[in-house]
Amino acid sequence: MLADLTPIPWPQILYVAGGLFGMLGVAGLVLGVIDKAKRVFGRRPPLEAEFASRLDLKEQDQLLKNEMRLLGARLEQQIGDAEITHSRAMNALHEKINKVAEDTAYLRGKIEKRLL
Repeated sequence: MLADLTPIPWPQILYVAGGLFGMLGVAGLVLGVIDKAKRVFGRRPPLEAEFASRLDLKEQDQLLKNEMRLLGARLEQQIGDAEITHSRAMNALHEKINKVAEDTAYLRGKIEKRLL
């Protein structure tokens, strides 16, 4: 009943809706261009603030060299300690081998005396 009284003008509604979507698209495009322009032409900090100065790099280089020197000294100390430990272990092993050789010679002598 109500539809009979006021016909809905669909072509005009579609025309207005298309225009509104078009305006939204243009607004989005303009805002996108403004954002990109700010990124391109915006203020930037000076290069000294972005990059470390030569003095900072030299200080870091000296710190790294000192740390490497200390680590090298620690490594040499650990290698020296390992060599000493290895030498002591080898001496203990040779002493045990010599003791076994003496015991074997003693037992061999006892066995030979019994057989003769």
